Amino acid sequence: MNIILAGGINESKYTKISEDLKSELKTKGITINTTYINTYNGKNLSKFEKNMDLVVTLGAGNQLTTSLPVIDGMGLLYPWMGKDKVIEEIEKLNA
Repeated sequence: MNIILAGGINESKYTKISEDLKSELKTKGITINTTYINTYNGKNLSKFEKNMDLVVTLGAGNQLTTSLPVIDGMGLLYPWMGKDKVIEEIEKLNA
């Protein structure tokens, strides 16, 4: 599964979130590849959609332009907001 992580975070924060997400999903038998798009550079993700399965927003994602399914990933930034909900939604879309 190929996932775009879209948000206004720095590269080190993206790396940590990506590795945590990969690790968590691997325990559920799901292998992912992630690509980070910094939304400060633009909110139109259409040119990045090829071979991608979904977008996980890392911040306010309601202004993104994409034809892919979008999951609110705030729980990845702030686990008390529902990290498990994000994982469950990815699992559903992977099925």
